[in-house]
Amino acid sequence: MLIDPVDRLLDVLPREMRVGLLANQVSFSFARNRYSFEVIPGLERVFLPEHGLFAELQDQIPIDSVSPYRFLRDVQWVSLYGERESSLLPDASLLKDLDMIIVDVQDVGARYYTFLTSVFYTMQVALTLENPPAFCIVDRPNPAGRAVEGTPLQSRYASFVGVPGVPHRHGLTAAELLLYYRDRHPDLKNGHRLKFAVIPYDHSIPIKDETGWLTKEIDRRTAMQPPWTIPPSPNMPSPITPLVYAGQCLLEGTNLSEGRGTTRPFEIFGAPYIDENWMMSLAQRDEIRQDDLSLRPLRFIPTFHKFAGSVCNGWQLLPLGRRFHSLLFSLALLRLIKERFADFAWRTETYEYRDDLLAIEMLAGDDRLLEYLNGRGKRSELQQYLEAEELRWVEQAQPYVLYADILTPTVEQG
Repeated sequence: MLIDPVDRLLDVLPREMRVGLLANQVSFSFARNRYSFEVIPGLERVFLPEHGLFAELQDQIPIDSVSPYRFLRDVQWVSLYGERESSLLPDASLLKDLDMIIVDVQDVGARYYTFLTSVFYTMQVALTLENPPAFCIVDRPNPAGRAVEGTPLQSRYASFVGVPGVPHRHGLTAAELLLYYRDRHPDLKNGHRLKFAVIPYDHSIPIKDETGWLTKEIDRRTAMQPPWTIPPSPNMPSPITPLVYAGQCLLEGTNLSEGRGTTRPFEIFGAPYIDENWMMSLAQRDEIRQDDLSLRPLRFIPTFHKFAGSVCNGWQLLPLGRRFHSLLFSLALLRLIKERFADFAWRTETYEYRDDLLAIEMLAGDDRLLEYLNGRGKRSELQQYLEAEELRWVEQAQPYVLYADILTPTVEQG
């Protein structure tokens, strides 16, 4: 029988607690064929991250009404992604009567992915309380693996798509990154006041409980692990997407299509202004060539989002192995396109509630990377900088790894 980590949680939850749940559609019991919000005892309220409960909302679409969810269970439903930036933080009054907040979301290993930022903000609010609720993290594998890419976000570029100090591809699971935040992040002063429980996805690892709330666990060490069968968000459709997302999310800061409106977002990309000859020859350019990279020229028509209904010339990005460095590829790609096509432009509209920074500044999050995008510096210098920063993050984050593997900088390119 397939046993999801949420089943381990349901086995050990007592009935007398007052519980909050920050989750979406991945919080599903395969054994029970039920969502966790249907069966968690003592559930008082459900906090909804970006994209809604079932990932039915596209990027930057606010959850402006929770009334469609009320028929599912008679509890309080709370949007953590509304019309205003203030909606990203729950009101402290919504936390102070809770014994525990259960967190069950699928992270994909990139700092842009906003689910864990919502948890980070909730932790900040909890620390304003005299008696903060405990946090119980239902952990899941990082589909991007243990490879690390990029540089720590500089604080002046902090936003909902970037917690300061975190690299573009962090290599940690949700529980590991949240433990790192609690213990090490300067914006969580006195984070030690927050008690954590962690439900590991590996059934051979015991549940870790600092809270004292959880009961004795049923022995399920022989149970199989379910595959990733529930897409965590509307544009994360396959296990390939997280392998390219750390780099390709930069395209959101441009007038290139990042593939939204296709069946392969972030993997397929391009624009109508890309000419056919350049499209066919890009893969041969030394500036973007890497080991374990295949780049397939194609045409596509997005059904929505940028260039909806228009023919775009572009490519399908196919990572073929662990030596592929998504961020290095996307930085080089954007620099080349910016130099070649006059129609290329940085996105200037409000992005994730911010209009004082360009979207590309928030996403790149590092002055050295922004300089490279604007034509300054050599690729070899950029590569050396990335390697040094990746090694530094590995040293900081490895102590928080809960499983029998290690973080690795993405292997040096030839």
